[in-house]
Formats: sequence, structure tokens, C-alpha cells
Amino acid sequence: MKWVWCKLCETPAVICPHCGNNCCNGGSNEGCKDDCKGAYEYQQHAFDDGTQPSRDQCTDEIGDIDILMRSKT
Repeated sequence: MKWVWCKLCETPAVICPHCGNNCCNGGSNEGCKDDCKGAYEYQQHAFDDGTQPSRDQCTDEIGDIDILMRSKT
């Protein structure tokens, strides 16, 4: 599983290996073969155990708040 840092939520999130959905958003991509269930379970297990990565341990960042704010103007 790939961990990324969500800049909007300031938390690590898993990327679904089946469809590329970031599991910080609470949804799944249409047509995902398991509706991101495996990725969400992996992410939740790490949160429950306190083993989720820190920001510097994530492989990428998503959710730039500046981009979101500019799109509203």
C-alpha cells in the first residue's frame, strides 16, 4: 500500500492499489473492484495501532489547499 500525506486534512492516507483513490476522502472510485475496502481497512488498522507514517515517511502529498481555494474564486 502507498501512503501519501493529505495537506488539506494534515494526515496520512492510503492510495487504493486497485483504482488510485486516496482514502482520505471517504469514498471510492466507480468501478473499483473492492470499493477500496482493502485500502480503508489497511489505513484504519494502522491508525488503530498507531503505526501510520509521519509526513516525512509518506511517498507523496495530495490535497493542496491553495488549489482548492483558488478554484472557488
